[in-house]
Amino acid sequence: MASHLAVARPAYIPRTRDDWTRHVSWDGLTLIDAPQDMQSDRQIVLAAVRQNGMALLYASDDLRNDKDVVKAAVSQAGVALEYASDEMRSERDIVKLAIEAHSMALEVCNEEFRSHIDIVLNAVKKNGWVLEYASPDLRANRDVVMNAVAQDGRALQYAAKALQGDEEIALTAVTQGMEALQFVSDDIRGNYTVMSPACREYGEAVRYASDKLRNDKEVILDAVKACGTALRHAPEHIRADEEVVLEAVKEDGEAYIYASEALQYDRDVCIKAVSNKGEALRHLPQDLRYDKEVAMNACAMFGCALQWTSAELRDDWEAVFEAVEQDGTALGHASAAIRNHRKVVLMAVSQKGSALFYASTELQNDHEVVLTAVNQDGMALVCASTEMRANREIVLAAVSNHGEALRYASDELKADREVSMTAVCQDGMALAFTGAHFRNEPEIIFTACRGDPRAIRFVHPILRHSRKFILETIANANAFVIGYAEEEFHEDKGVIMAAIQKDGAALQFATRAMREDIDVCFAAAATSDAAPEFAAPWLEEQTQAVADARAAREALLNSDERYRTMSEEEIQECEAIKAEARARAEAEEEAIRAEKEAQKASGKKMIGGKVMKVKRRESKNDMLSPKAGEDDSRPTSPTKGQDSRPASRAGEARPASREQGSSRPNSRK
Repeated sequence: MASHLAVARPAYIPRTRDDWTRHVSWDGLTLIDAPQDMQSDRQIVLAAVRQNGMALLYASDDLRNDKDVVKAAVSQAGVALEYASDEMRSERDIVKLAIEAHSMALEVCNEEFRSHIDIVLNAVKKNGWVLEYASPDLRANRDVVMNAVAQDGRALQYAAKALQGDEEIALTAVTQGMEALQFVSDDIRGNYTVMSPACREYGEAVRYASDKLRNDKEVILDAVKACGTALRHAPEHIRADEEVVLEAVKEDGEAYIYASEALQYDRDVCIKAVSNKGEALRHLPQDLRYDKEVAMNACAMFGCALQWTSAELRDDWEAVFEAVEQDGTALGHASAAIRNHRKVVLMAVSQKGSALFYASTELQNDHEVVLTAVNQDGMALVCASTEMRANREIVLAAVSNHGEALRYASDELKADREVSMTAVCQDGMALAFTGAHFRNEPEIIFTACRGDPRAIRFVHPILRHSRKFILETIANANAFVIGYAEEEFHEDKGVIMAAIQKDGAALQFATRAMREDIDVCFAAAATSDAAPEFAAPWLEEQTQAVADARAAREALLNSDERYRTMSEEEIQECEAIKAEARARAEAEEEAIRAEKEAQKASGKKMIGGKVMKVKRRESKNDMLSPKAGEDDSRPTSPTKGQDSRPASRAGEARPASREQGSSRPNSRK
């Protein structure tokens, strides 16, 4: 760790204790400039380390041994633990707090904590690299290493040798990136289970495979399908395999250069390569580079591949047309005759307006060609002839596309109000290229500043220093104009208030004194959620409360359109009525729910508005079981030929049989 931190010296040195407290609250590292008695002041040092924990370096020895001060420092910057006293660095809760804030605190904590498995586990889960600072025992701990490589596979380099040969750990590490493979053991490099999926995923991972696996065609095929240039790691006999090479150049045409010499002269391989990446044309043998079909395939993918073809093809309008259709600037590689070919040039400038630069002088003065170019890229106006730059239709088209193109218009058109207004509407900074008299015209200035507040820099100096005009520009254009106005207005509370009342985020352009003013901060929070970010640190919480209240108010007004036309009392009355209605509805729902639960428990049910007792249907077991006071004896099963009906009780008549004409009730009914 660095033992000294470079900080910018403040513009002024505070004098009083309160001044120093506020000062270090803005930038904790300014504690370095504080007198010794201030560096020993607990309040000042706490304010400094809360803003930047590394300010602990400049605190007195007593305060670097103060538990509250050290906790505040490491909570803000975990590595500030380095500057705590030895006693504090031996405190377990402080070390855990530091690592929670920044895992690299493990590097600067006392040696004993590097052997604590819970502390090291917490650190490696956040950053696998800190496994480097764990004790040797924990670097050989499977659970610790597994968590480290799961966070960053490269942490495997710090694991014990035995674990670098663990298949599961290697697989986990490789899922984070193939770089982990450089740290695995030789056994893992020859392990098909680990290397095969790695090659399918990354391709280049084959470079770490064993010789045996690199001689496996299937492994190489998987690799080149993922990364064509992985072909370079294949042995010679596989680089001479047409199937493998075709797969490689299909994925990346540049893999062509790793094919065997014989396959580099194979026309099919060459076409496949340039069809994937036109730049591969430069590697082909001359006779294939000069082949029209091969060249046109290359130019269709990369127009500027035209430069590697023959002079004959660069003079062939069909070949050049194919190239400029992909990249208009390929026109620069065409012959002089083709640069004067109207159809080719029109295609080139419609694809990329700046291709007008390569057109013949005659076509740079062609109205249709130039208009097509500036419609594609307004800045192409710079390549047009003087006559075309004075053409109102063309200049209007150019500045509509790119306001800055106004700089290339003729002086006469720069003085044209419509042209200048169109330009600043598209790009406020185009105000710099308008006629001088337009930089005094409020409407054009306001339009420019709405698009880009920096345009205020190009306003006439008299207006730039006019307080009234700056206020008008803020009101009519953009609150952020204050950020680029003259320095004198940054200290003008009236101007700052006008800006933040339009957009509270303009508080960022106020002076520090203004940002320490609670009224200014509250006014900013009343118009922007971003205001608390720019308030003084000790006002941030209060400013946030104002911003939250404003946001809640906006949400309330948006919840009911009628609220926007109501007074505050009326809104509160409506909200009270709504709240009462909600509470009543919830109470009714709760009462109904409770009644249903009670009815369920008592076996009653609400039917048609009346509470009815529900008779529970008896189960088969209930029907078979005897009731209270009844004999538990059950009739035995009748023997064959015996009547299965129960015998009549004494004094009861036996039911007539079916033969006697009696009928038994149907049990189904």
